[in-house]
Amino acid sequence: MIRKEWNEHLQIAEWQPEHLQYRSKWACFYCRTAFVRFQSQQQAVRCPTCEAITSDMGYLFQPPPKHNKKAWAIVQLLAKHHIAYHRVGAVAFINAFITEYGKSPLKVVQKNIDLYLADQKQDVATHRV
Repeated sequence: MIRKEWNEHLQIAEWQPEHLQYRSKWACFYCRTAFVRFQSQQQAVRCPTCEAITSDMGYLFQPPPKHNKKAWAIVQLLAKHHIAYHRVGAVAFINAFITEYGKSPLKVVQKNIDLYLADQKQDVATHRV
């Protein structure tokens, strides 16, 4: 989508893209593969291998090896709670506090995600007051 936007510096109207698009990494949890596509606003992105619906994990996502089922289960848990690798800070946060550098069992990762989401809700509630 393109729209006109006023440029104060040049004092003219210019055509600008509605939103910036970047290539994101998508994960398929059915066949445990990852691939790169542009972000899709209108339709679900399907896996090129098995045609299953995939999750946008962010452009900084580094997929685990296909045979590492535990790591893929953790990635699927992150995707379920909409925690992705869209910023450098998110990568460091996920590695250090959520997955503890891949050393935590799945139950501990779930507990860390629950604590993180509870803190997020509390922060939102305190900002509304």
